Amino acid sequence: MLGLLLLIGMAFWCWFSSGPLFLRWPLVVLIVLVTSGHWLGGIVTAYAAVFAGPILTLLIIFAGLMIMIRGIGCRPRNRYYRDNRYRRGWYGDRW
Repeated sequence: MLGLLLLIGMAFWCWFSSGPLFLRWPLVVLIVLVTSGHWLGGIVTAYAAVFAGPILTLLIIFAGLMIMIRGIGCRPRNRYYRDNRYRRGWYGDRW
């Protein structure tokens, strides 16, 4: 079951986010094989279950690091903060 969740998560990442485009259809085929009861689906499920634990652990660690570095919201700053005209010194004067 964990392997199927890993395949579904990777498929969503490839279809709806910035994942690699060449993995879209192979992941859909693998999900269909796993859910159809085909004998090849059992082999795919076994290999996906073996890799699911370490991969999900690394994803949780990576997500935690990104939250520690960037915070919960990943919105970029407004453009005017980078402009030198709007940077002020301690007393409102320009540097």
